[in-house]
Formats: sequence, structure tokens, C-alpha cells
Amino acid sequence: CARSVDQHEQPQSLKQAFARPDAQAYVHASVQEVKQLIKYNSFKRMKRTDMPNDARPLPTRFVFTDKTDEKGNLLRKKGRLVARGDIQGKFGEEIDTYSPTASNTAIRSMVALAVQRRWRLNQGDVEAAYLHTQNKERTLITFPKGFGRVAKELGWGDYSEGDGALLLTYLYGMKQSGREWYFKVRGKLLLIGFEYLPTDPCVMVRKVKGEIGEVLLFHVDDFIHTSESDAIWHKFVKECREHGINIEDMGKPRKFLGLYFEEIKNGWRLHLEPYIYEVLKKFKLEGLSVAHQPAPMSRLEQEGQPLEEEFKKLYRPLIGVALWIACVLRGPDIG
Repeated sequence: CARSVDQHEQPQSLKQAFARPDAQAYVHASVQEVKQLIKYNSFKRMKRTDMPNDARPLPTRFVFTDKTDEKGNLLRKKGRLVARGDIQGKFGEEIDTYSPTASNTAIRSMVALAVQRRWRLNQGDVEAAYLHTQNKERTLITFPKGFGRVAKELGWGDYSEGDGALLLTYLYGMKQSGREWYFKVRGKLLLIGFEYLPTDPCVMVRKVKGEIGEVLLFHVDDFIHTSESDAIWHKFVKECREHGINIEDMGKPRKFLGLYFEEIKNGWRLHLEPYIYEVLKKFKLEGLSVAHQPAPMSRLEQEGQPLEEEFKKLYRPLIGVALWIACVLRGPDIG
């Protein structure tokens, strides 16, 4: 089976991608991404010569990732055209960017509720979430350098380097994309009878005869739903599709916001084991002995030596990872 590539090894430009032995896989991924943008009517092509002289089009780039199976075998390359949102607002324009996100507490509370009531848990994914939005501004973009090969595959015979498009939706990478998508999906869910919790805007409930019958938690394009039966979930998926939110039914949850879901007897186990093993392998720490909690109280009395710069570069990300794991798993306390 083909080996997947770590994210830091992915090409950072089309030039790099097309110089690799598997260049055609990256060409195909880029073409499929543009076809999806066309499917959702996300842009209207525009020649660079037709853009206003004072136009400041946003540059774009492709971000590549590997789609793998549960064993880590490569399934396909995926390309995503993203806008350079990091340069938005540099010319004084005001941009609303705040968008609610699901909290770790909300995920745990929802799973606890499902277990307590013996409800079903299901997961869904929205295809091309941000492409469901409607661009409220006149935003111009330019396609990245090297796009000519992709344009040729698409049959754009009149394409020239520097050409771009007028955006009709928001793209990934734009500062306001997450906010616009949130209000879009929330509006659709309100239409079908859901109401959001004032304490957590990413948790929505639908009541039946005054009692909560469904709970939905969403984070960007990922949905977790719990209710009394799978039939209620399937009805919800159908309603969303009828209202223009194309949800893919993924069945029982397996991974959500980095947390792994494992169904056990009379409940669910949330853990980070695959990620932790990956971290241990990355930092060459597989041989560490097991330490039980709570750790014994002790004090370091021997004065150590300052770390050299090489070890600092290794130490800092390791501590960051350890703190993130402790935060997500709610312990142990690494202080």
C-alpha cells in the first residue's frame, strides 16, 4: 500500500507538487477541488486585464493533505484552494471574524447525556461547508502560480498567469468564512425547529412536547447528534439536505475535534491513544515506563544546566503537546 505523507512533508506550492514523482496525483487533487468550487457556484472567472486598476485581489494557494484509512494507508491526495486571509484587513477594512466553536466540556456533557438516557450517537460531515455561504462583499482572487497545468486539465484554454475570479461564496482561509458559515447553518437549524443554548451556541436542541428529544453539537463541518433512535437521526439528515445542507451520514462517531470515540459496554470511551502513540514515536519516547497517578510529591534539589538551543526546539513543542493532552483529557495535572 502507498505510504501517506506527514503534513509537514506536503508540498507548499503547485511548483513543488508538480516536481514530485507523484505529480499527477496532485494535479488530480487540484482539479477535483476546482470542480467542487464550480459545483457550488463559488466563483465567476475573471481575466486579470478585466479587473479594476485599483483592485487588490487576494492571492490563493493550494493546501494538500493525505486521506488515509484507519491503518494509515494512503487512499488519495486532497487539495484545497485557500485564500490568503492573513493579508485581509491590511488596508483598513473592517472584518467581523468571531465565530463560536464547540467546547470540550460540551462534547463530554453530550456523551454523558446520551449514556445516561441510553440514546444513540451519530456523526455527520458537511461537504464543502464554507461553499454553502454567500459572499456579501465584492472579493476578487488570483489563482496561484503554476495553475496553468490545472487550468489545462479543466479545459480553460484562455487561461493566463495572473487570472483570477470574483468570489460568490467565502473560501477556506478567509477571516470571515467561519462566522458566515456558523450563521448560515444556525439559521437552517432554527428553521427545522432547533434552538441553541445561550451558554453554548454550538449546542442545539429540538424539543418534543416540551421535552428535549434531540441534541446536536457542531464544529464547522462536523456534527455529533444524539437522540432516542437512529430513525430520528436519519430524519434529521434528510431535513438538512432538503434545506441545502448536504450532510454525509458517517454512522457512529469515531473521531471528533481530535477526540477518539470508542463504544464500550453501557457507554462510550473518549481518548487520545492514537495521537499519544504518534507523539511518542515523533519524539522517540516509545520506551518510557508507565507512571501512575497521582504522582508522588518530590522536589528537585540538584541544580541543572540550561538547555542548549537544539534541545529547546525539541522541549518546547513536547511540553505544548503534553499540556494540550492534559487539557483535553482533563488530567493528569502537568504543572
